[in-house]
Amino acid sequence: MANRFTEFLNGKWFKRIIGVENNTTVINERFSKKDYLYGLYDRFNQHSCVNKLKEDNAVELSYKITAINISVERIGQALNSGIIYVEDSNGKILENDPLARVLNNPNEFQTREEFYKQFARFYYAGGYCFILPQEIAKQTVSDIYGMESGEKIFRTIAAKYLNDKTEFWLLNPDDVATEFSDQVLKGNKPAKVSYSNSLFNGTTEFKFLIPFYDNSDPENPIKGKSRLWAVAQDIEHIQRADDIIRWFQSLFGNIIVSPKRPENNANGFTGKNLTDPINSINGHVTHKDVIESKLNSNVRNILVSEVGLDAVNLMQSINEQDLSKDKKESEEKIFDLFQLPNAYRTQAKYDNYSNEIKEWYDSLIVPLSSNLARSFEQFYGYDKQGKKVKFDFSKMSFYKKQKHEDEKMNVEKRQIELQYQSAKLAELRTMLSNGEISQSQFNNFKDNIVKNWEYENSEDHEH
Repeated sequence: MANRFTEFLNGKWFKRIIGVENNTTVINERFSKKDYLYGLYDRFNQHSCVNKLKEDNAVELSYKITAINISVERIGQALNSGIIYVEDSNGKILENDPLARVLNNPNEFQTREEFYKQFARFYYAGGYCFILPQEIAKQTVSDIYGMESGEKIFRTIAAKYLNDKTEFWLLNPDDVATEFSDQVLKGNKPAKVSYSNSLFNGTTEFKFLIPFYDNSDPENPIKGKSRLWAVAQDIEHIQRADDIIRWFQSLFGNIIVSPKRPENNANGFTGKNLTDPINSINGHVTHKDVIESKLNSNVRNILVSEVGLDAVNLMQSINEQDLSKDKKESEEKIFDLFQLPNAYRTQAKYDNYSNEIKEWYDSLIVPLSSNLARSFEQFYGYDKQGKKVKFDFSKMSFYKKQKHEDEKMNVEKRQIELQYQSAKLAELRTMLSNGEISQSQFNNFKDNIVKNWEYENSEDHEH
């Protein structure tokens, strides 16, 4: 293999695969062919960075694939943008509710934003997410002689009650193992979940976790299934395209400097033979060696041929051909899978930008937050007490804009209705003066018009 690469870099094998003697036009065309790049990659690259999707690496892949990373980050940011609080059965906000406190300050190591961004990643990339309620406690630790050596923080399962020491922790689906069997279905043993992260690991009964599912696993009802399986092939395409470009660039260089074809002789080449020694003292040093040394400095980014000189940018050829196109198509499939609006796929803003984001919130973020709220209500029995967990997004600019437009439309509607009712009253007065109706009939018609107007504009009717 080393001899073949040496031969490649010396130009002999390079001439052979190109098919003609260092023709930059042919070089450029040949390296712009996707199949040709794949062939080189498969033949010589011994260290592929392509990771196939598996049951225990979906979250890990979400960090490596830009389209997935952008999608789950956006969802997490949107989820965190809501105001979180708890209402009692009369709709009054409970200022010191313990659940609201934990939802706004999940644990001592994560901010609220970090927590919900991580939730979105686990939920959408992993297919499900378990929240582990824990209680922190400082306990005195004794040394081997029974002497007190200080305090240490311990975390224990917080069951289904809340207090000032309760924390919420997210369990990474990549690091979760579940115990589910026929015996669990029959009620002979509890379902269990084992977990591990940088701070703690252990096993707990499923009933002490707060579960959330994007997709359930038909083979294991307490586990989820990643939606990434729908684009597993696209994930490989993206990694492969990135890997080929990185590998090709690091091994063969960005630019080939090669013979320039003279205008008056389409089949000939000009220029000094660059493999000739520079002088008799250092006979092994050639013009080619010196040029490559000066151009590349510390990194091999440019190849120099033996005669010539003309230059072609290989990476431009690679970026303009089907490899990048395939990658882009795969990324669009992933964005579609996560329902990411076009407004978040591009930096450009346009007329319906805020409308598109609002529709995305309405169709994805609001239902997701409602799912979260219901799960917390049921786990802690708030639903039985009539309490409601709220994720309020009404302060977002596009909802404010919509509210303003709705209020403006209502004002215009009332003005039209008022004009209509005034016209009806004027017509009734004319009929009364002409003797077409009696005074009592006029009074009845007038009272009905006023009652309808008051009803249409009452707060109860509007709500």
